[in-house]
Amino acid sequence: MRGRPRLNPAKIQSNKEECAKRAAKKLEEKLERVAVLDFETDPFNNKKPDEKIYPFAACLYSDQFEPIVIWNSNFSTFILELLQALEALPEDYVIYAHNGGKFDFMFLVKHLIGKISFKGRGIMSAKIGRHELRDSFHIIPEKLANYKKDVFDYESLAKKNLEKKKNEIIQYMIHDCEYLFDIVKSFLGEFGFKISIGQAAWAEIKKDYKIKSIGENTDAILRDYFFGGRVECLAGRGHFKGDYKLIDLNSAYPAVMANQKHPIGNHYEWRRKGGINENTCFIDLTCRNHGALVSRTDAGETSAVIPYGRFKTTIWEFRTAVELKLIEDIKIHQYVDCDEFTTFEKFVVPRYDKRQLVKARLDELDLAGIISGLEFDNLTKESIFIKLL
Repeated sequence: MRGRPRLNPAKIQSNKEECAKRAAKKLEEKLERVAVLDFETDPFNNKKPDEKIYPFAACLYSDQFEPIVIWNSNFSTFILELLQALEALPEDYVIYAHNGGKFDFMFLVKHLIGKISFKGRGIMSAKIGRHELRDSFHIIPEKLANYKKDVFDYESLAKKNLEKKKNEIIQYMIHDCEYLFDIVKSFLGEFGFKISIGQAAWAEIKKDYKIKSIGENTDAILRDYFFGGRVECLAGRGHFKGDYKLIDLNSAYPAVMANQKHPIGNHYEWRRKGGINENTCFIDLTCRNHGALVSRTDAGETSAVIPYGRFKTTIWEFRTAVELKLIEDIKIHQYVDCDEFTTFEKFVVPRYDKRQLVKARLDELDLAGIISGLEFDNLTKESIFIKLL
């Protein structure tokens, strides 16, 4: 009777290394076909919010060709020149614009072809001719100024100033493209051509954890139990006079993700009786609420100052609200249990610790008066990437 062939560990390792080399080479080739696009437009007029604005300048930038600058106050001709510049590129490029999906791409929307990927009302990815347009804000959801940006007087963009400020505007636009290209290419080099920061984080977390699929229906139901980013006046809306206290809890998300157990199984049970047990992760309830639980108003706004109603919340928030006597007249409709839990310590802690070291070194450089240069820029990018992950 023949047995199963024995696996050769050395050969397995060699195959892994060969696959890694091929993947690295493929990524390097793709990185040579990256470009960025930036527009300069008529300034917004707050007194005339409905007034249409148009671009008058654009810059197409890559390390594979000289910056391509288009300057034309005639919108139709401007777009035609841009399309001709894109068509003239010798290779197919992935072209990024920062927050372009909600703004810059709108000037090109008639020329986008094929399937377009959206996130909310913003375009994530689209095709224009042979090239792919992507919004870099989805991989780096930060203002470009948080990395690097020139000081610029936006009054220069007023139509009366355009011609005399033309060279200054073009240099500003090119520098913006340089900075965006630098941080985008660094991100792609480290994480690959992920379409969003969420996709990049997902790929990283799978290095330490086995991921189970819960299916679209379960995912849609569970999303109602999660709220984030609460920024709200605890006293409610109104006109207040006197001293104010601003409260900000640093590193709340990483602390909770690293230290609390989270449901990660793919088997959930909804039940009406039996009370809370060790597998309970969510609660669906009606109660009087004194600023503890978050829900949506009739207008669809997220708020924690809804005094009475039905709330869907996590077990931690429910227990804290009960402990601090911030909810009363409680009627529980459903308990939601999961069969498997974990902390995300292996993902969070090494990155959090690394970011503290990076920030400490940036502070040292700042104290020494060094706020630019290769080390400072690389550390700034690393700090941003870790924070976003």
